[in-house]
Amino acid sequence: MLRLRLAALALACLVAVPALAEEGASSPNKKTAFDAGEHLLQLPPLWVPVAGLRSRNPATAEYRPLTMRLTSTEHGMMQMCHRLPNIVEAFLFSLNREPVRAVQGRVDASGLDTRMLEEALRAAGPGTVKSVEVIAGPPPPPPDKTNQDLLALCQ
Repeated sequence: MLRLRLAALALACLVAVPALAEEGASSPNKKTAFDAGEHLLQLPPLWVPVAGLRSRNPATAEYRPLTMRLTSTEHGMMQMCHRLPNIVEAFLFSLNREPVRAVQGRVDASGLDTRMLEEALRAAGPGTVKSVEVIAGPPPPPPDKTNQDLLALCQ
């Protein structure tokens, strides 16, 4: 039974990889994770604690969404993709250790780009992530459909 399951898994992997390669090759404008160059990857929103929204007590936190857009380096997409769970975990740990602050009832995301870039580089290694853009509030639509394909490949 175990051998049958392993054989089925191996067959599924052999079928899936060429299908992904063909899908990327069918459109000349479509970029895959295997292509060289910078890639933009927008993560689903992360719900993080925001201190000082409802009260002046910084210990009382309310959760709000933050969207992260990661840009890979020229040749770092595959490693960034492989380490994506570690990057997300590093973001969540950092934002729970030191919650985001609210200024006049709004989430203050200033300075988070640099802080999250440091966390991403620590989790994925140097030379993988070029920049991190932090967007407060409801997530904007991803820049293009390629982002969803890359995110699906990375998860």
